[in-house]
Amino acid sequence: MRYFILCFTLFIIISCQNKEKPTHSTATAAPSTAPYPTVTQAYLEKIVRNGDHIDIVFYKYPISISRDGNADIIQELGRVTDQPPQAAPGCQADGRIFYNGKGQTIAEADIYIQPGCYYVVFYENGKPAYSNGLTPEAIKFYEDLTKQFRQ
Repeated sequence: MRYFILCFTLFIIISCQNKEKPTHSTATAAPSTAPYPTVTQAYLEKIVRNGDHIDIVFYKYPISISRDGNADIIQELGRVTDQPPQAAPGCQADGRIFYNGKGQTIAEADIYIQPGCYYVVFYENGKPAYSNGLTPEAIKFYEDLTKQFRQ
């Protein structure tokens, strides 16, 4: 129980830090290419509360990520901004993130990691529902991870 409270508190702190950053009204306006509204706090809390495993499967690259533990889920969600993405037309998903809890998939998201397309699209009830940008650290992480496979 202490572990859950610690992880949940960490998640809230990370979320608050993203919201406290000063923004300009022109920069925070949702671009016309943002596919969906930003993810809700309730949706993220459901993932944090129930998640214990994460899998990331890449479509174009011969790599995948599999991590156990709620802290890893919180870390992955921390790579997502609270801002809508700047999405160029024609973006194609580079992979799928599976958030699992007790052996069941509790949430899924497509991940886009290519120039002009750095964001995730969360699914709800099997359909795309929310889209959020990726942090600069996340972009660097995924670019470094896939660099050797890009041509």
